[in-house]
Amino acid sequence: MDNYVLPTKPKPSEKYLELIEAYKHLHEDDAKFQGISLIPFAIDIYGIIQYNKCKSILDYGCGKGYPYKEQYKNLNHKGKIPNFDKPLHLWWGIEDLFLYDPGVPEHNKLPTKKHDMVICTDVLEHIPEEDLDWIIREILVYLIQQSL
Repeated sequence: MDNYVLPTKPKPSEKYLELIEAYKHLHEDDAKFQGISLIPFAIDIYGIIQYNKCKSILDYGCGKGYPYKEQYKNLNHKGKIPNFDKPLHLWWGIEDLFLYDPGVPEHNKLPTKKHDMVICTDVLEHIPEEDLDWIIREILVYLIQQSL
């Protein structure tokens, strides 16, 4: 199993390419796709980070990544969880953070290294079914393999 290499990324479907173009336009609205869908899971994610001693995280499909930005540290989370006194990744104790979202110009480059943890919230349900396999494989490529 150690020598297994994931297949290379196939050509995305036309539906996927159209979807990415649509999201690029939707992202022009600051109120949309802020990246806050992970907030209800922040405490659970913290537990996973602590248990696995994670030092680096990739948020794949981070949207605008507002929870990770200093100016949004006290963003109102609609009472779902308490506000954070610092950017979310620092609250988690993570300093090596990589944000990826193909619809956001500042986050549209794929990472060049692996991470201890990959977060992917509010993404897969929007992907055309014929693209799910390669998207999941792409996400796994950026995860440091832990011994089973």
